[in-house]
Amino acid sequence: MNIRLLFIQYAGDFRETVLKFRKGEGESYYGQEYSVRKVIEMASKTEETSVLCCISESKYDSWLEEGIRTVGAGLKHDQISIKNLNNYIEEFSPTHVVLRFPHWKLIRWLLNKKINILPSFADSFEAGGLKSKINSKILAYYLNRPQVDWVINHQVNASQSLVNIGVDPSKIIAYDWEHKLTPSSYSSKQGPPADKEWTIFFAGQITRAKGLGEIIEAIALLRKRNQSVKLNIAGKGSIDIFKEQASQLGVLDAVHFMGMIPNSDVITQMNISDVVVVLSHHEYPEGFPMTLMEAMISRTPLITTDHPMFVGKINEGESGLIVPQKSSLSVADAIEKLIKSPKLYEEISIKMEDVWDNLQLSVKWADIIECWLWGDTSERKRLQKFTIARTPMC
Repeated sequence: MNIRLLFIQYAGDFRETVLKFRKGEGESYYGQEYSVRKVIEMASKTEETSVLCCISESKYDSWLEEGIRTVGAGLKHDQISIKNLNNYIEEFSPTHVVLRFPHWKLIRWLLNKKINILPSFADSFEAGGLKSKINSKILAYYLNRPQVDWVINHQVNASQSLVNIGVDPSKIIAYDWEHKLTPSSYSSKQGPPADKEWTIFFAGQITRAKGLGEIIEAIALLRKRNQSVKLNIAGKGSIDIFKEQASQLGVLDAVHFMGMIPNSDVITQMNISDVVVVLSHHEYPEGFPMTLMEAMISRTPLITTDHPMFVGKINEGESGLIVPQKSSLSVADAIEKLIKSPKLYEEISIKMEDVWDNLQLSVKWADIIECWLWGDTSERKRLQKFTIARTPMC
């Protein structure tokens, strides 16, 4: 069978990323180089491979020397619809589509066109209000259609959330990314002196739902307790809003907005920091953020919220401390606990290697796609053993 493969991405610029890698520049986020490299490898074995990015700053349509067609639809978030995408997809005339974000109307349209589809997510699916519940049930209905062989999601908890909305667990496979570094790449850390200036580090989207407001408030609380702390924030988003908050709280001198930094620098920044914070609110649709894995590699203790996607994977006193969501007081108390407990700090840093090892999955993202495209019966049966229905939930 001549395969015409189409990857549909929510956002990003595959073309720009490939050009950046050609110039020797690093990844913008964890797993980016791996996923791009694997798409290029797959393209060499297909009749045609294309990448459609729905949200892009402008429209573009170009061919890369690697033999991949890249198209930016130039859409905004609220413009992603069948009406705005069907002409692109029909022009590609794909036999197989890897859909990298959940959109039930697009899935229904692809199924009605009898196009093979592999939904590939890195999202959590939690029941919210009535509208959210209805959309989740409709999404589950189309994912359960017999034409959909597998649904893949990043890490186990996010995959289990698909089961929770009604997706057949025998279809769901949890995947992982390829890891170049591990916690063994770094030495475990001793608790820094309590009287030094402690550096707190955040990496990710700068938005309220990621807990930026709480960590800035926690910095202000700690300063009032005469604790010497500073906060480094890497990422893009609503920077002006949080600069204003820091200014109003009198801690602007202690909050440094670094902007976007190369992904290769993230683990280094974590390692030279004293605490890494991941304070996502429950409503933020986390899969399993790579910042958690990166912090474990860096051996720097974590402070996380009790987000549903972290439960059972991030345990109190093992890779860090857990606080209730939206509680700046709890964040401040947790940081102070680490400052005053060097033995606890050291124990957490040591245990991070075992926690990281237990989170590893043998099935990688590209393994599943390649088996879906080219796997014989025995290879597909082997992969079926890794579905959520046959994987112990722990």
